[in-house]
Amino acid sequence: MKFAVGEVVPFIEPGFFFSYGSIPVTGETYSFIQQCETVRLIWGRQGAIGQNPVAPYFFQVFTSSFVFPFVVDAGEGGDAGNGNLFFDFTVPFAPGTQYQICMYDSNGLPGGCQVIFTMIQNLTDANPTCKNMTMPAVDRVLDVQGIVDGGPMSQSGFINQCDDVSIKPLNGTPPFTLTVSPPNHPPYNITSHTMAPIVWTVSLSRAMPFFLSLVSSEGMVWSNGPMGVGRSDDDSCLAPDSMLKSKAHAVAAGAGVGGTFGGLLIVGVALVFQRCRARRVKEKTPIIPWYNGLVSGLHSSIDTDQGIVNSGHEGLADTYAKNGPNRSLMPSLSSFQSTNRILRASEVYIRHQDGGRLASSRASAELVELPPMYAAREEGPEMLAEKPEPRLQV
Repeated sequence: MKFAVGEVVPFIEPGFFFSYGSIPVTGETYSFIQQCETVRLIWGRQGAIGQNPVAPYFFQVFTSSFVFPFVVDAGEGGDAGNGNLFFDFTVPFAPGTQYQICMYDSNGLPGGCQVIFTMIQNLTDANPTCKNMTMPAVDRVLDVQGIVDGGPMSQSGFINQCDDVSIKPLNGTPPFTLTVSPPNHPPYNITSHTMAPIVWTVSLSRAMPFFLSLVSSEGMVWSNGPMGVGRSDDDSCLAPDSMLKSKAHAVAAGAGVGGTFGGLLIVGVALVFQRCRARRVKEKTPIIPWYNGLVSGLHSSIDTDQGIVNSGHEGLADTYAKNGPNRSLMPSLSSFQSTNRILRASEVYIRHQDGGRLASSRASAELVELPPMYAAREEGPEMLAEKPEPRLQV
C-alpha cells in the first residue's frame, strides 16, 4: 500500500476543561455508572490557553447503542465555586451501554472529552425511571459508508495504528465535518466540501478508544464507536508534521475553521432538539437502539415530560442566528440523587469489541476485554482509489 505524506490535522485547542465532580477517579479508561444515576459535571477555564468560552454550554454524548450523538444543553451552568460551573446530568442509558461525553461552548469551542463509562443496573432500584434524551428523526440521521483496510468498519472494532479510515456520506449536503473524539483529549476535525470520502489516518496511541462522528451543513448527524486502536508495525503517522493518507478523496481544512464550523453545527443541533422537546407531552417510552441489535433486549422505561423519541426537525441554516449564543434553554437534571456506586464483588463484566453489550456472571468485579478479529486484508474490499482532490487553503 502506497501513502502520500500530507499535513497533520491538529486537535482543536480547548478554551476550558470539564470533569466528573461526583465520581471518584478510578484511573481506568472504562468505569461504571448505574442506570438513572445523576452525575455532576464541573467545568472552568482551569489553565486552558484557547479562546475564552461563551455560554450557553452543550454536552455531546456518544453511545455504543446509537448511530448518532445526543446533545444536552447545559445552559449557563450553576456556580460550583472557584470560578467553575456545574451541571447535573442523569444518565438514562440501558445497562451494557457505553457512553462518552464531550463538551462545547456556544461558539463550538471544545472543553475536551471525558473517559468512557459503562452502564450497569441500578443497585438500589430494580426498575429505575428517569428523563429520556431527545433523539433525532430518522431523516435527520446521516447514512454513512465506513471502510477500513480490513473491510467494512464495525461498530466497536479495532483499527490498527496508522491505518486509514474512509468515511463516505451517502446523503446530506456538504460541507461535512468529521470529528474524532478520544477520551481525555481534545477532538480532531476534518472538513470536506464534497460528497467524496473523508479519510483519516489513525494517529492515536495504541489501545486508545475513540468515537467518530459526522455532521452535515443542515445538521444531519452520525456517529460510530467506541472503536479502539490496534497494534501496528508502522508508527510513522505519529511523526511531527506528517500524516499518512491513501486512496480516497479527502479535504482537510484544519482545526481552525473546521473546528468552529463543526462546533456551531453541534450548537444548532442542540437548539433544534430543544424546540422539538418543548412541543411534546408527558409520555412513557423506551430507549430503543437503532443499530446495535445486541443491546436491543436491554430497554428501560423512561418517564418523560419533555424527552421524545424520533422527533421532527426544522432546517438548521438559520437556527443559531435566530436563537443567539447566550440563551439558556434546558433545565437542570439535578432532581435525581446519586445512588450508591459500590459494585458487588460477585460481578464480572465481559465486553467483546464487536459484541455490543456486557454479560455478567458470578466472579469478580472486573472488566474483561475481548478484541475482535477482522478478516485478512486481502479478503476485504479495497478502499476507494480515486485521485485525491487538492486540499483547500484556509
